[in-house]
Amino acid sequence: MSLERFIKYIQEGEPVSPGTPNRPLRQLDQNVNYLWSLIEAANLGSTVYAREQTLENAAEKGMPVYWNSSNSRFERGLAGTETDVSTGYIQTSASSQIWGIVAEKHEANLGDILLFGYAKIDISAATGDSGTVPAGLYYLSGRTQGGLATQKPPISIPVLRADGAGSVFVNPTFMDVLQNHQHYKFDLTMLPAGDTAPPTTGAAHTITSPDSSLSGWLPADDAVFEGNAPVGAKFGYNLGADFALDNAWPPLPLESASVELLRNSIYDPGSSIYRQLLFIGSSISSHGQDSQTFLVPGAQPGDDVLASPATFANDILFDAHVTATDQVEVRATNTSNGSRALSTGVVYVNIFKDPENWTPAKVAGQALDDLVVINRDGIWWMTDCYDNVPWATDYNSDASVSESAGPACPHISTPQMLMYFAKVNFATDQAVVTSLESTDSRLKIYCRNTTDSKSVGDLDIDLDLNFTVSTDEEPGYLAFKSLDGENFKRGPVAEGVYTTTPTNVTLSGDASATVPIGGTDRQVFYGNISVNVNVDPTQELSSQLVRLEGVTEEHTPVLYLGMSNDYQSSYTVKFDVPFDAPADSVFKYRVRLLGRVAGTLPQLTFSYIKSSRPVGLTPQNPVPDGAAVAISDLVTTGTLALVNSSVEATQSTGITGVQPGDIIYITVTRDPADAADVYTGEVGVMQQTGVLN
Repeated sequence: MSLERFIKYIQEGEPVSPGTPNRPLRQLDQNVNYLWSLIEAANLGSTVYAREQTLENAAEKGMPVYWNSSNSRFERGLAGTETDVSTGYIQTSASSQIWGIVAEKHEANLGDILLFGYAKIDISAATGDSGTVPAGLYYLSGRTQGGLATQKPPISIPVLRADGAGSVFVNPTFMDVLQNHQHYKFDLTMLPAGDTAPPTTGAAHTITSPDSSLSGWLPADDAVFEGNAPVGAKFGYNLGADFALDNAWPPLPLESASVELLRNSIYDPGSSIYRQLLFIGSSISSHGQDSQTFLVPGAQPGDDVLASPATFANDILFDAHVTATDQVEVRATNTSNGSRALSTGVVYVNIFKDPENWTPAKVAGQALDDLVVINRDGIWWMTDCYDNVPWATDYNSDASVSESAGPACPHISTPQMLMYFAKVNFATDQAVVTSLESTDSRLKIYCRNTTDSKSVGDLDIDLDLNFTVSTDEEPGYLAFKSLDGENFKRGPVAEGVYTTTPTNVTLSGDASATVPIGGTDRQVFYGNISVNVNVDPTQELSSQLVRLEGVTEEHTPVLYLGMSNDYQSSYTVKFDVPFDAPADSVFKYRVRLLGRVAGTLPQLTFSYIKSSRPVGLTPQNPVPDGAAVAISDLVTTGTLALVNSSVEATQSTGITGVQPGDIIYITVTRDPADAADVYTGEVGVMQQTGVLN
């Protein structure tokens, strides 16, 4: 039963029959009953529904469903587990997280879900029963999607209780059923954490240049293990380089841990052959040989063969090799200088399969317990015998490895070393500190009464105040000034000194830096700073008389003296040096130029004449230095991007030896005939001053 949203009223032309006027009445009656059931359920507070939800088409009434976020719909649930590869956790799968059961299907992919409560719902589609479903507790099935079962499965997820009369009480829980204990599965690295090379047949394996930063196996006496290896251990697994496993270590209880190894081994029944062969005696001349061929099923060309006699003389050496499939030739060599009579005896033959013919074997249980020791300090490998190590016997760290897909049949399993264990979750797990790590290098976590860095067990916390100075250029005027108990007290200090009038005040110090202050770059001095005040400040002298030669007075866009680009023009300007000016001053001519068009301004020509002040009525040549002196330290070739733009130019060195009362005449010339003058517009002189210092 669902809500009818569209009432089909009587239409003109419909036949007159009881069903016609009753049709809308029936729809309205159904809606009233539907709304009444909702109101009744709300009043009783017995159920919680999610109405008109998107469903998987195959989800039928009564089936348990979960939310599939990838498909944005509710789908049939299925009990199962999955492994979190980042942590090694074995946890319930997403399809095990049941929300409720399908209470009603409105359309193929739309229905209501009973999330919680007691209601009359037929769940036979989920249980497979015909008729009334028997009373009992029903679990999510691990075999059938959307199924319910009364028999408790390995992954036990209770969904509902049936009363045997057609009603059910739905009460799913989101608690992970594995929370009482946590299962882990880790893929251990089957490589040495260092350099190794395949030993000769029968010799022990070794690791040279161990590297504790690599994942894999280290020599048991490596410093990283801090002497915790059990007696007899040859190698230890580098937990510190396997973050996920190290984070979950140790197993609780330790007895829950087990290791399973799948690797190629020359000692596997399918990978090696052992035989006792009867070698028939004969006489062998000095340095001579006697060879005999034996049938050994399984021997293949390329296999390595090791032969050793049981009772023969020391100067008779035996060796063997595979000559053909299932054929082994055993050869006796007389190494003495005389002939030897060789009696019949037994020769032990071990045939080690060529690596291309090795077969993988699974080693677990007691067979592996003899090789592996697991304790709270780590995982330990107890032998270094040939072919009995946790990596491929023929592994060579200096050799490049080539991968090939190999034949499709028979299937060859990839070598693996898997570790399984469980950890019991105690009631205090969420209320106690299980480990402690420092996120600040200044806080040191040590094992109690030592300086060994640890994160679990009895710990000491130390504060390292030997701070490292990383920079001498940190800005700021607040500094620590005192320590009051546990509180630092700070206050302002003078961070640096700078001058806003560098021509009048000069500074020097132990160090300085250019710092932007108020939008202006200032040279700030630090340390011991000396301050020097210039008692003779800079003066600006206004121009006096001006004589124009071809220069015109213009007023657009501003007042200026115009120098044409069509003919040569010049002018002379006069500056009076004050009578109270310092002796031997320096005069610098400063001019502000206006360019009427865009382009590069021409280099104007400058010269000067300096007239000395006479002494009273004593006659004196006003120009004792003779002719005009060229000015070469004033550059006017500024580039203008816009019309009617202005620039300012000042002598860099200036006119030296200027005395009080002197008169300085500056002549400015523009000659458009000069090839260097390529400016096509008029040059204007807006302002000209003398700078005296």
